[in-house]
Amino acid sequence: MWQKSYATDTLPPRQVTNRGEREQYYIIGTTQPIIDKDTFYAVQALKSKRIEKYGAKNGAQDHIYQKKIFCGKCGTIFKRKLVREVVYWVCRKHDLDKNECEMDRIPEETIHAAFLRIYHKLRLHGETILTQMISDFQAVQERKMLWSLDIVELNKRISDIMDQDQMLTRMNQCGCVDPDIFIAQSNELSRQLREAKREKERLMAETGDDTIPRTQELLESLETMPEFLPALDGDIFSDLIDRITVKDGKTLCFRLKNGLELTEYIKQGG
Repeated sequence: MWQKSYATDTLPPRQVTNRGEREQYYIIGTTQPIIDKDTFYAVQALKSKRIEKYGAKNGAQDHIYQKKIFCGKCGTIFKRKLVREVVYWVCRKHDLDKNECEMDRIPEETIHAAFLRIYHKLRLHGETILTQMISDFQAVQERKMLWSLDIVELNKRISDIMDQDQMLTRMNQCGCVDPDIFIAQSNELSRQLREAKREKERLMAETGDDTIPRTQELLESLETMPEFLPALDGDIFSDLIDRITVKDGKTLCFRLKNGLELTEYIKQGG
């Protein structure tokens, strides 16, 4: 059976002449496909998901920075612009009227280079900085919670339970308590201690500050990344950077996913 070929067909066409016109046909089942249909559609689905998240391959960098770069003068979001075959990012307000915002455009390659410098600094010193940041925030959180009446009460309950457990242990060592009673009471005190500690953790988690878990997540992500990054990687950029603020023509401020801001200085005009 003859069937007309379309661009999506994977089989090679056979060309025939019909009524003076040249058309393409192939015979179904005569040629083995390079990959099976299930694999082909699975790959297409994966590509669609990556395009949705990071943009098409020929415009990936556009999508990586899309809605990520902001003007430090007026707060307006930047847009991508091609000028004499050079790609820039420019404040939308400045692009419409230079009198509205004096922020000058930034070459895209300059932003690439600044991010790579930030990345390599993070790979060298990020673990120390982020670990200390987690420790500092935990200390601050603990100090804040010391003034909470609920936490004070829980700390008192935890202390009382631990005192009771120690007394029970001493009585058992002296043979002053029946073994079965000791086991039962010891298990009950352990249960009460676990509940009190869980309640304390729950109350502390309700402070609304998620800096510690976000910093921990950032630290874990950074540890899996390569030590040297030769070129911009969309996945790595998206995992690390929340936004970029163009302070002026010489300064870019990168805000990480946990809120930490790192400044990188650039040369005027790129």
